Amino acid sequence: MFFTGDMPYIKADTIEKFIDGFFKSKKGIGCTEVDSILMIPAVFNMEYKKELMSLVGDFGAKSVIMFHMNDVFLFHA
Repeated sequence: MFFTGDMPYIKADTIEKFIDGFFKSKKGIGCTEVDSILMIPAVFNMEYKKELMSLVGDFGAKSVIMFHMNDVFLFHA
């Protein structure tokens, strides 16, 4: 699961709802969506570890999410 350090006001209840929805969805990736914009936190199952670890340069995890949208649970925050 990925967070940034500048998210001090995210509530534990929000994280719990996100994780619960992700597991119930049976999808391989979970991502927060706000106003149709993909945001963090994001979570990936082990299936995506190799792909995430091979990222270089300015290509972050969002590129993996976008490539696998059919396997993404979107959490509407």
